[in-house]
Amino acid sequence: MLGRTIGNYEVISQFGEGGMGELYLGRHTRLAREVVIKTIRTEDFNPRQIEHLRERLEREALIQSQLDHPNIVRVYDFVAVGEKTCIVMEYVPGRDLRKMILNETGPIPVPRAIQLFKQILKAIDYAHNFTYVDKSGERHSGIIHRDLKPANILVTPADLVKVTDFGIVKMRGVKGGTQMGFNPGTPEYMSPEQARGKELDHRSDIYSLGIVLYEMLTGRVPFDADGSGTSDYEIRRGHIELPVPRLSTFKPGIPQALELIVSKALEKNPDYRFQTARQFLDTIIQFESTGVVEESITNVERTTVVQPPPGESPTQTPENGGQGGNDAATVISAPDGAATGNLGQQPGLQRPEVPPTAPLPPSAGQRQPGRPLLLIALGLVLMAAFGASWWILRQAPASALPEEAAPSAVSVPPGMISIPGGEFQMGRDDGNVYERP
Repeated sequence: MLGRTIGNYEVISQFGEGGMGELYLGRHTRLAREVVIKTIRTEDFNPRQIEHLRERLEREALIQSQLDHPNIVRVYDFVAVGEKTCIVMEYVPGRDLRKMILNETGPIPVPRAIQLFKQILKAIDYAHNFTYVDKSGERHSGIIHRDLKPANILVTPADLVKVTDFGIVKMRGVKGGTQMGFNPGTPEYMSPEQARGKELDHRSDIYSLGIVLYEMLTGRVPFDADGSGTSDYEIRRGHIELPVPRLSTFKPGIPQALELIVSKALEKNPDYRFQTARQFLDTIIQFESTGVVEESITNVERTTVVQPPPGESPTQTPENGGQGGNDAATVISAPDGAATGNLGQQPGLQRPEVPPTAPLPPSAGQRQPGRPLLLIALGLVLMAAFGASWWILRQAPASALPEEAAPSAVSVPPGMISIPGGEFQMGRDDGNVYERP
């Protein structure tokens, strides 16, 4: 590729490589424009796989070329020359967010992490609400990225963020038929529903963004191979079943309100997450300006109040947020209590007075305390009365019985009574008549 001319672009040097392709630095032959040329590494795949990758590359070019946002990488051209299929993209000086964390910063300080993450949220909010045209000319509203991770987020030396790699996007509201690669997503950043292979909506991206913010603040992801041979299956199982470790487990000093925000994004149930990237962004902006979260960001159904060891203030976390501290007891508060106010407020700021162990008010039709014991006692009294009556009747003399019930001269076994004269039949009618002697 080096030294070749692809369309109107001269290939200058190799820029990098990924799992499925190679990146080259190029220059427009007539314009003063540097670009990145992305192509498929054909020698590593069979013809069928190459065809899939070409479709994915063309899809990425088609959709990303229509996106016009300062925090999304622009696509300028799609070129197919012989066996080479390339897309020509905006050149962004700098590095991706993952390399920045691994090689430069480690965990990113909260103020800088917030500034970078707000740009990511703006880009995704734009994509989630963007209307684009497909190859057939049909319009679709909303794009789900499905592969949000630090490696697909570029950061310039001036801390300008650019989101890229829209190769496995999904159209909102369109079911199936959207996977154009071999692995729709990266296990460490998959939402629970994506890990299960279920139908996705834009809230899957919200979960992935929560993992990205988690990694920015702690320098690691919550469920990781960690060099110990952990399989993709175990990582996916973590997203589906396991609680998310607290941010402060890996990075002490994380503000409690920020932990709540990340927990909200990482709810297992999509209904309990931020419902839009805009809602996520507004909450981040509120935290940035006040240091607290004034409105409830917890599950509307119930809130978990975490009671720390003596001497520490209680904190509140979403019940399904995967939060749990050492030596902490959890109490479920009333739905309309402890779920609002200055959640996660920092030292020096007033925390709402909420009794952490307030009992749940009885709901309509709820069984009241003590009622089971009352029913049991009543039953015992009735049984005693019945037993006493039976015993009294057994001890009564024969003369006290009604005349027709008096015992006859025939010996009657204990516990049985005599039947007055007459005939009766028992069992089936087999023609035999049984008479009393």
